[in-house]
Order: sequence, then C-alpha cells, then structure tokens
Amino acid sequence: MRFDCAFAGGVGVGARYRRLLLSGSALASLTLGALLVMSAGPAFAAGGAGGGNPASGGADTATAAGMNGVAGAALGQGGGGGGSGAIGGAGGDGGGAGAGTGGTPSNTGNNATGASNAGGGGGGGGAHGSVSAALPGANSAGVNGGAGGKGDGTGDGGGGGAGGYGAVITGAGALGNFGPFTATGGIGGAGGTGAVGGNGGTGGIALDFTNAAAKSFTLDTGAAVTGGAGGAGAGGVAGTGGAGIVGQNLTITMGGGTVAGGGAANAITFTGGANGLIFNNAASGLTGNIAVTGSLDLSTTVASTTVGNNITGGGSVSKCLSEEFLNHMNHL
Repeated sequence: MRFDCAFAGGVGVGARYRRLLLSGSALASLTLGALLVMSAGPAFAAGGAGGGNPASGGADTATAAGMNGVAGAALGQGGGGGGSGAIGGAGGDGGGAGAGTGGTPSNTGNNATGASNAGGGGGGGGAHGSVSAALPGANSAGVNGGAGGKGDGTGDGGGGGAGGYGAVITGAGALGNFGPFTATGGIGGAGGTGAVGGNGGTGGIALDFTNAAAKSFTLDTGAAVTGGAGGAGAGGVAGTGGAGIVGQNLTITMGGGTVAGGGAANAITFTGGANGLIFNNAASGLTGNIAVTGSLDLSTTVASTTVGNNITGGGSVSKCLSEEFLNHMNHL
C-alpha cells in the first residue's frame, strides 16, 4: 500500500478536512479530532505588572538572569514582578515613602508600611530547574515565582514573579530520550492586594528548546512534562500558564510519556521551521493545544492514533495518507 504525505490543514480549511480518518487493517491512521483555528501568538512570559504600573514586569530569559521588575515611580504604584531565568530577577520596589521593597529571586515582595499609601513590592522571579545542551537525566523543576507585596491604603499591590522553566535545552541534533522523569514549570507568583491589585506572574515552560537548528528526542513511558500555572491576579490580571514544550525545527516522538500546558496553555508550541510529531501509541498523550508556526508533520507507528487537540496558528500541517484516501478526497 502506497502512502503519500498530504496537506492536512491550515487556517481556513473546510470542515470536511478538519477530521481526517484512515481505515483498513493494512493502514496506519491518524484521526485529527480537532479544529485548525487561528489564534494569537504565545503570550509574553514575564513577571506580573504592579498595580498602577503598566508593563512593569521583568522579562524572562532562557540562559541569563531574569530581568528585574520595574519600580513604582509615583506614590502608590506597585513594583513589577521579576522575570524568570537561570537566576530569577528581583521584584521592583513599590512607589512612595514606606513602600514595600521588591522580593529577591523567588521570594515574596514586601508589604508597604501602614499609613503610607505606598505601593507593595514585586515578587521575585523563579530560577529554571536546569540549563544544559542535553536533556535532563533526572526530574527537573522550575522554582515558583514570589507573590507581590500588599499596598497600603490607596497604594497598589506588587506584581507576582514569573515561574522558572523546568529545563532549558540549548543543544541540537539527536538529543536521545527523556524519561521516566518529570519536567515541571514553576508556578507564577500571585499579585499583591491593594487599591489596584497587582497582576500574577506567568507560569514557566516545562521544556524550552532554544537552538534554532534541527533536533529530535523521544518522550519515554513514565515521562511527564507539565507547564506551570500562572499566578492569580489580586484584582489584577492572572498570569498565563506555561507551555509544556516550546521549540523550532523540533521532532518529538511520543513514546508513552505525557505533555500538558499549565492551566489553559499549549501542550506544545512550535515556533518555526520544519517540525514533526511521531506517535507510538493509540492515545496522543497531549493535553492542551498544539500551536504551529512553520510546518508540522504528523505520523504514527501503530494502527491508529487519535489526536484530539486543537491545532492553532498560521502554520501548515501534514500527515501521511493512503492512496485510497487521497482518491476518495479528490472525488468529494
């Protein structure tokens, strides 16, 4: 039986192409029980903004120290939460005399003193569990971000620190196998309370592949890859969760492990290039959306695999289809 690699979908593809099913005892098949839909790009990962202090959260970095949160410049502003990094960034100080100082990496921001009407300090960002060219050879977990401090009176709350990544992998090529270990993103710190509450910090990515060159790995049975949940907003905006896996030019063999985003975050975010997902089991093992920039090829080594996840983004998706199925589609 001949198989061809056919275009399975992209944004705007008709409904009849959204659920592709191959049948027949001689055919390996993939069922896409999901819509191919447009979505926004991945959320910016950072500490939460302090109340009354927009865009004050420090940015995450993959291999350097996280950026520090921005201090409140005016009386009552909350300090921004620190970004995550190889070392977490510090939270920014609140605004005004008696303001809370920012938390050191992964620690809670300090509260403003009483009767000061000053802002709370931002929480410190968490550190990544590991940064290496190779996959972790043991469990690897990001450190949680610190919560924002409380504002006093008319003062605003500090932003929560961002959660650290489970592991950052800088290498390329055949990276081997991961499992039966866990990779877990840190939880974002909660925003501090105040007249205007601080925003929560973002949750950490579980496995972040930073090299732009082609790379591949197998997720073994017993492996669990889970992004961190975003921090709660105390009247402010809650932080977004971290994706399970992020990378480009990345081929993943799902050999029995599981991947999940934190909260409603993506299971996998492909950020560009030519990517692949190879399934060795009937169940996909994925919880959360699959976001595609660039291209994604889906294939299975077993009789049938169902992929029930939404596939989002502006990229293209293909899978190997039988000649009979292609002929059938051409006659619809």
